[in-house]
Amino acid sequence: MYLQCKTDKTNWATITANGTYLKSIVADFEAKTKLPFPLSKNLHPLSPTPSQASMALGYLSGKHGIDTLISQYIDTNNKDPMSDKPYMLILDQPSLSYPWTYYIGKTWNYTKPKLSTRVKQILAEYLKLSNFNITESAINEVVEKIVEFEYVLANNYSTDATTRWQTERSYNLINVESFNSKYPSFSIKTYLSQIAINADSKVIKLITSEKYQLQIYEPKRMAQISAALKNNFNGQFTPDIFGNYLYYRLLNGYLDYFPNPSFIKADEFLDKFKLKRKIYGRPKFEGIRMPSKKYAKFESDENMFSAECVDETVNYFQYANARVFIDKIWPTQEDRNNIREAVNHIADTILVGMESMIDQLSWMSKESKKGAYSKIQYLVRNIAYPDWITNNSNLTQYYSTLNKDFMSGNFPEMLEYLNAFNQRISFEQLLRKNGTDRKDFLGPPGTVNAWYQPEEKMNSITFPAAILRQPFFDPEWPSSVNYGAMGVIAGHELTHGFDSSGTQWDGFGQLLGWLDPTSQQQFNNMTECVIKEYDNFCPLEGSSYQPQCINGQQTVGENVADNGGIHAAFRAYRNTMNFYGPDPLLPGDTISLLNHDQLFFLSFAQVWCELKPSDATEYHQILVDPHSPSKYRVLGTIQNFPAFRSAFNCPIGSNSAPKEHCNVWISDVNISKLSLLRFGAAQTLVSENWCRCWSQRCAEVFSGNTFPQIFSQY
Repeated sequence: MYLQCKTDKTNWATITANGTYLKSIVADFEAKTKLPFPLSKNLHPLSPTPSQASMALGYLSGKHGIDTLISQYIDTNNKDPMSDKPYMLILDQPSLSYPWTYYIGKTWNYTKPKLSTRVKQILAEYLKLSNFNITESAINEVVEKIVEFEYVLANNYSTDATTRWQTERSYNLINVESFNSKYPSFSIKTYLSQIAINADSKVIKLITSEKYQLQIYEPKRMAQISAALKNNFNGQFTPDIFGNYLYYRLLNGYLDYFPNPSFIKADEFLDKFKLKRKIYGRPKFEGIRMPSKKYAKFESDENMFSAECVDETVNYFQYANARVFIDKIWPTQEDRNNIREAVNHIADTILVGMESMIDQLSWMSKESKKGAYSKIQYLVRNIAYPDWITNNSNLTQYYSTLNKDFMSGNFPEMLEYLNAFNQRISFEQLLRKNGTDRKDFLGPPGTVNAWYQPEEKMNSITFPAAILRQPFFDPEWPSSVNYGAMGVIAGHELTHGFDSSGTQWDGFGQLLGWLDPTSQQQFNNMTECVIKEYDNFCPLEGSSYQPQCINGQQTVGENVADNGGIHAAFRAYRNTMNFYGPDPLLPGDTISLLNHDQLFFLSFAQVWCELKPSDATEYHQILVDPHSPSKYRVLGTIQNFPAFRSAFNCPIGSNSAPKEHCNVWISDVNISKLSLLRFGAAQTLVSENWCRCWSQRCAEVFSGNTFPQIFSQY
């Protein structure tokens, strides 16, 4: 697949048959749905029938992985994950071309003209490709309505992210038999058979049976959409908007299949988010979110294609890719055992660190602490890779339904085969009868990431193989360096079990909150402090962008995880050092001046090291990312951690040691006493320099060298 990808990407115009491939996709959709393209009032003056609407929405989702007026996915049965129905099919609110926040408030003033240009480029290019004779004014009218339609979907038919954070409200069951009477604009069996078009026949039979229960995440929004299809969105749009919009979304999902994709005029803001068709088998949660590869510089197109094709195999062929990767980096069983033992040791000590933090909380009741201890006690660890992929028979069996045609096709055809295969595997979860699979990684072992699943994996933490290597981890490195990097990552993911989402789930991944009202109020006070603190980080201050500051509410879960995670990791590191004794200082004129507390924080900062992003990149992240920009993941965390102030001798009141800060998962005590080290005069001078340097650019101390480059001399 990798070789075919490289070959075809160097000859893409021929592979896409100068637009024939794209036109065949559109023709197939038209034949299946009976919605002609392009639509106009003359061609189709009536609203779509329930059967036609359901066929179009379902086929677009199931065949092409493009959700529109309804989103659909498979997730854990929140109320009873250990039952004979551990997984559920969930129907959710609309999915848009771009993230929801692009359409809200003042941001819309920035998005609207750019989106209008992009929609027109797509439609005009396809009309040109298909030799449709339509006037520019007619195209402009369609474009205007499509853009307005998405704005209406975002503002009138979608629920905000803060409200959706409360998972209890999402558990609304309805059986197939009752669905059509409650939402009459849909033919639910038609829709379900189409979203599961690639699933096993047993699955289709199951989910279309009268008594099968669906979970509706947003019942109010489903009712609104049903009513809107009947009355043309309260008379705001003519009936042709339905077909025009779906065809635009189809073409938008296949931009790479235009014979000359360069017809799209680059727009830094829109191009920061490239909506891809749904890839089944990916982790639901974003995980730690490592710094982006978008700054990578390639010496040639061939190198760029190589990188892209690696990503494609990681995403679409995740376990086959992982097997090749594992065999390469850990060829023997001893190698594999050693890496797991080393990572397990890190995890063990961090769990102890987290438990000690909970022990010392003055604001949490004894009963609530029992719930917190349960999350730690029953945590499942998925380390490196699932065991079954190293067994040839198991791996062959897993991919046995990929037929031989897969090997003879070109790269786009390979992707279609793998999409169908991964969809089939995903839907097979609905047939499971004996509880959720706690050992399922639900993500590619070949990705540099890590993630915590409060319910999907029933309280589990996953460290894929690709992150268990330099510069994040090496079993031969000093404890301070490993805990500052991989340890903080592990602590971050563990702390997700104790963020605003994690506290809604118990140790077995069941939707059951464990904080009593008084403890919950204190927890809310803690998170509110973090929200306000990060609200005041404004990376775009002075620019023309609005908003200019981080959204503390949007990022609170990740910020709490960053802050709690470094506390737990630092405790684990100090406990390890106290038990085994300190590692020797590192050699070298500069680095030998740094003690291991300082190396811990240096290693932590190295994880988030990246070139300064452009304003457009920063703006995109502020709008859509639950993570704060990398710079503030470092600065926001250390200013709340007095151990950093002690390690680098920072004066109170400096940027790195403000007089007032948030205490995240610790009580308000002088934590610096736990980590204070006494230095000689020379050491203190170095520390003061480092403290000043930290808020500028830490790499300057090493004349531009990164930490792995320096440490490689050891």
